[in-house]
Amino acid sequence: MPMTLVVVNARPSPTAVEHPVGLDELFFSTTDRRGIIRAGNRVFQRISRYSHDELIGAPHNIVRHPDMPSGAFELMWSRLLTGRPMGAYVQNLAADGGQYWVFATVTPLGDGFLSVRSAPCAPSFAVVREVYRAARAEEARVAASGHHRGEVARYGMQYLEQYVRALGFESYESFMFDALVSEVSTRRHRLGDRTWERPGAGGPAADLLAATIELDRGLGMLGARMAGYQSLASRLAPVSAELLASATSLEAAADHAVEASEGAGHKVLTNTARVMQAPMHEAVGALTELAPHLRRALHDARESGFMIALAQLHAEMVVSFANEMIDGDAPDGSAGEVGLLCSALHDDVTAMVADIDGLVRTLRQVADHVDAAVVAYDRFGNFLAEWGRLAIRHLSGGPLKQVIGPIEHGFADSHQQLHALRELARECRLTAAPIAVSAFDERLDEMRRAANAYGPAPHVPPATTARTGPPPATPPAA
Repeated sequence: MPMTLVVVNARPSPTAVEHPVGLDELFFSTTDRRGIIRAGNRVFQRISRYSHDELIGAPHNIVRHPDMPSGAFELMWSRLLTGRPMGAYVQNLAADGGQYWVFATVTPLGDGFLSVRSAPCAPSFAVVREVYRAARAEEARVAASGHHRGEVARYGMQYLEQYVRALGFESYESFMFDALVSEVSTRRHRLGDRTWERPGAGGPAADLLAATIELDRGLGMLGARMAGYQSLASRLAPVSAELLASATSLEAAADHAVEASEGAGHKVLTNTARVMQAPMHEAVGALTELAPHLRRALHDARESGFMIALAQLHAEMVVSFANEMIDGDAPDGSAGEVGLLCSALHDDVTAMVADIDGLVRTLRQVADHVDAAVVAYDRFGNFLAEWGRLAIRHLSGGPLKQVIGPIEHGFADSHQQLHALRELARECRLTAAPIAVSAFDERLDEMRRAANAYGPAPHVPPATTARTGPPPATPPAA
């Protein structure tokens, strides 16, 4: 019989035993909008030490370990309730009281959620274990002072946000983006060359595996491209900041040149100084506006990388579960979940394409601002040469040295930064191109046709599976 909610009150007492999750093991579960488990694969049963009948119909937080800081789940819910997927390191509780650690992704899908878990293996895992321990201690201190559970959870969330910022991340979201990419790439590197093909498979199973493998290859190439975009945005930021500092100094020097020219009482000299002043104001404006676009580009590159890694994880989950079906090891009545996993992968690719399109637009805006600054610098240089010739005639001695020296030196010193920024902007224009989605669409169509042989995907409305809005209720624990 399915487990009833009463079992939540009979959770096992945690022990010091830690159950390892194999590097080659992936497991998933699906829940409704209330967090009640609908399905899962055989690996989930083995790792959790619960039977299929005990899991189906039980609340997903049956596996929640009491040592998990509630702030981590507050972070998870705050993102999931906006309709966006989430990733986090999670310590879970097995039926025998043992614990097991996973990197869990949770994705809103249809009228419920899909969670895929893998063995944590990236360097950030060791850091997170210590962070969680400290966060849990802080939450216990806050709870002891009389705060209710909601306040404790919000405090824990703030504690975790502050900690990741201290590590150099803009937010927990940025940390999560990098963590999933690192987990997927590290795991695949450690597993080495391995094949997903099953030579003995035939019919829809073979078609599903072949289409998924081809789609995964395309995702791998996109992942490398996103890493390049992230590197490009990271290289642009310090160069543009340095040039902005130089431009700001030149702007002040140009203002001084106007004052000195007016003091000399020469109309042509003064007019030339004012004309020279204008393009440097423009350069400072363009470089100032460049900064938020660069921050946006870096964020978008990280988010796109996260979506690609999520799609890779889901692709591997499709293959892993399809192999369970081929081997006859999948739980009874779970064949339709193949279609649900394919639906999740379809949503991943749809969101990924939209994210990359946005990133490409941002990179082009970055290049436009750089070009505007470069053009303004060139105009400034032309007017500086003309003003310098006039200044030599009409400003002499100390005033000339005090005015023309800083301008000429500052302009010369900024040439290297200007050249570097120009080359990076050129790289933006060369690489910022929309992705060709036709190949992904073809593979997804092939996967959908093959998955239909297993039965319709359960729990997903037929009209759309896109994550276009927040789910209607609290998501499950991972």
